[in-house]
Amino acid sequence: MKVKWTHTAKKSLNQVYEFLNDVWGNRVADHFLQLVDAKINSLAKRPEIGKKHLNRDFRSILIHKHIRLFYHVGNSEIVLLTFWDNRQDPVRLSESLIKKKP
Repeated sequence: MKVKWTHTAKKSLNQVYEFLNDVWGNRVADHFLQLVDAKINSLAKRPEIGKKHLNRDFRSILIHKHIRLFYHVGNSEIVLLTFWDNRQDPVRLSESLIKKKP
């Protein structure tokens, strides 16, 4: 399946990468990007592997113990919505996802 990146997904991935790079260094940040690539490749082959959320409109897959990727499965593409730090306020996440509902 085709994978489409939203602006928010790109921005949130960049924020996570920058944080990891600043705190843990380039090696850890680059390893995180490798994990992201592997998970997205898995999603492209099997989009339903992620956990269902919010009336089945959204799914998520754990990238790292603190980071989850939220996405939507359409008829012909997977839309990456956001990378989310699981330690953040879940209400903010819900509000953000509802605004971005495809």
